[in-house]
Amino acid sequence: MRDLGTPVYKIGFFSEILHAFPRDTYICRVRHEGRTIAASFLCGYRDRVEAVWSSSLKEYLKVKPNMFLYWNLFCFAGQQGYRIFDFGRSTVNSGTHVFKMQWGSQTVPLHWDYWLPEGCAMPEVNPDNPKYRFAIQFWQKLPLTVTNAVGPHITRCLPL
Repeated sequence: MRDLGTPVYKIGFFSEILHAFPRDTYICRVRHEGRTIAASFLCGYRDRVEAVWSSSLKEYLKVKPNMFLYWNLFCFAGQQGYRIFDFGRSTVNSGTHVFKMQWGSQTVPLHWDYWLPEGCAMPEVNPDNPKYRFAIQFWQKLPLTVTNAVGPHITRCLPL
């Protein structure tokens, strides 16, 4: 998450989701030589399952853990009876989007509604906004120990 410029959530956040929806949430991981090198947090609802958060360790990308992870996620979803696999949101033409498209996925635009006070401009909440770009680049340069310690305390203040 640090390499993407995004603070991590508190572990309790995930624990609460697992506790609230024990039959519809899953953690799937890829292990290599006994070490978890990639993982995905899945949330299911009716006939759909979404890979809400997925990540892998950069130093293991040469062994393609994401390809192995997603192939197994598809198999797992089918075995659980899900008919639709939702890759989750991503910015069109980003690296994440290109990865998802290679699996034959379809891009479905998301539409956001805002209720703004009169005279206020629409917020530009995206990583291309110069307001966020500096913060993202700064975060990416911080030591991992710092981002892991500080990140959970600031994520609740960030826009989704």
